[in-house]
Amino acid sequence: MKKVFKILFNSNTYFTKKSKEKILIIFIINIIIFAFYSCEICNNTENNTGASEEEIYFTASPENSKYPNIYKTTPQGNMINNIISNAIAFSSPSNNGKIVFIRKNEIDGSNNLFISDYNGANIRLITKDNDIFSINYPLISPNGKYITFNGGNSKLIYHDVNTGSLFNLISTRLATGSIPSFSYNSKYLAYVESSSEQNFVLKVVEAENTDILNTKYSKNLGNINFSDNTEILINWSSDSKSIIFTIRKTEEDEVYIINVENSEERVLILKNSEIGANQAILSPNNDFIAVSGKDGNIWLVFIATNDLKYSRITNSLGFERNFSPKWSQKGDKILFNSVSPLDNGIYSTLICSELEYSSVLVKPIKSYILSNNVYRGFWNNNKVDL
Repeated sequence: MKKVFKILFNSNTYFTKKSKEKILIIFIINIIIFAFYSCEICNNTENNTGASEEEIYFTASPENSKYPNIYKTTPQGNMINNIISNAIAFSSPSNNGKIVFIRKNEIDGSNNLFISDYNGANIRLITKDNDIFSINYPLISPNGKYITFNGGNSKLIYHDVNTGSLFNLISTRLATGSIPSFSYNSKYLAYVESSSEQNFVLKVVEAENTDILNTKYSKNLGNINFSDNTEILINWSSDSKSIIFTIRKTEEDEVYIINVENSEERVLILKNSEIGANQAILSPNNDFIAVSGKDGNIWLVFIATNDLKYSRITNSLGFERNFSPKWSQKGDKILFNSVSPLDNGIYSTLICSELEYSSVLVKPIKSYILSNNVYRGFWNNNKVDL
């Protein structure tokens, strides 16, 4: 225990006094968690190196800094590098090593959209907030060719990086909170529109040519509630064939898995009295989903059969919430955020857990606290064989 205490307080320079108080609380909680799971908090200075396809990129706000920065690290949290200063990333780097980010104008506070190499070199301005659109949640496609962002006033804007084409207006009815997502093969873009309050339409369009917008799949969802009150997330399967999202009902959450090639649907029912199913995301082999439960925990659910099996990866004691799970590309790790009342606004603590599978059940074997004061974290987009 003495060793763990030393590790947490000798981490890199991202910890404020309030952060250390939170880390101490997390430390106490983790003693309980890891005693239960036979798991350990690991020294982030151990001589462990993650493979290049497992690099983690995240945005964090360092102590005594006005603006956040983009950092890169390994799943074990060693070798944390400041890649880009005064920058917020909303998606991982592309396969061709590009990253897009917002940088605040230090004079008027407006958003500027930039693209650079994954290591922060060759930064280039793409556009700025203007009278036609603003810049929010910019995403780059996995192949690095396309950028999309929320343009404000329900506008979804698209830009072709390679041709330098004009900014195409894809939709004027983007639902509030909808975060578009590219398929892993970059062929499709999924998002949600709303014709009126809580009357939603799910759309999947071809991303390769938006001059003529071709709809691959569309579903009228009607008057519904998504499981997340602030963000509407449509996630993709790693084979780019299926999308997954969650609808909240009074007593249960419905997880939809839809094959956009043949429109085949599967609906999983997860009772709110059990765990619920916020922010559902498929594992690389599509045999598990990860969800942020109503109890504040990250759960992994075996879905290869209709006999669902549940594995709890965290152990929330009620005052903290674990959310935004993201699988590593081999499915042997899970990245997630943890927030407590001590966190400052939108920021939280970024954690990575290594997983051990036993048939249909999973348990964490090691967990690494990567950084606090984190806004978003992502695995990179380099593809590996499963």
